[in-house]
Amino acid sequence: MSIIRLPAAALAAPIAALGLALGATALAPAPAVAQSETQSASFTDDQLDSFAVAAVEVSDIRTRYMSQIQGAGSEEEKQALAKQAQQEMLGAVKNAQGITVEDYNAIIQAASQDPDLAEKVKGKIEAAKQ
Repeated sequence: MSIIRLPAAALAAPIAALGLALGATALAPAPAVAQSETQSASFTDDQLDSFAVAAVEVSDIRTRYMSQIQGAGSEEEKQALAKQAQQEMLGAVKNAQGITVEDYNAIIQAASQDPDLAEKVKGKIEAAKQ
């Protein structure tokens, strides 16, 4: 039994490929498009900084809600909490300066395929946590 059942992995998918203990999450499915290696070069440092700030906030929201969801008494309550968490995570990314939800998901997608970008993102997240 899955604790959270949302379409398109709205709360799911820790960026395990990045080796990030932070567990930044995708908010919506990134389009299934072939990314070239030049894609990672198209992200500016400002976008990556904004991504890192949003990822830290998304992780904090996810952590906070996971314990509430696990303690929920009914499936309906779990779903309501999951929806609320999704909305807060989406808001965190939308409120981040210099990045869109699409950019956020594109960075996750690109970093999962580009070890150099993944390492750069990891460093930016570590800096944003401080």
